[in-house]
Amino acid sequence: MYRLEAPLDIYQRLTQRLFEIHPEIKLVLASCDYALASLGFVDQPPCVIHVDLTQEGMEQLLDELMDFEIASVDMPEQSKEYQAYVKYGWLWDIFYSAEYIDP
Repeated sequence: MYRLEAPLDIYQRLTQRLFEIHPEIKLVLASCDYALASLGFVDQPPCVIHVDLTQEGMEQLLDELMDFEIASVDMPEQSKEYQAYVKYGWLWDIFYSAEYIDP
């Protein structure tokens, strides 16, 4: 199991994009601090997200996400490889920052 911290809007985008390429991976919104947003301290509530993956599964996911970037190198912006990188490439940064926690 992995733990991520991200704003609510990133969680929503993350859920959508991850489902498109790996619908079997579960994301759980563990907590969200709506009070900080309602008080005006932040634009989007900060959230804690749990990702149901083993360490091996996370390594495979990171490799696959890196492949989007590798495939897009030297490709025109209209190519399907570049478009896939734009759509999914940012996920690598999010998952790379995930913290492994014992289930």
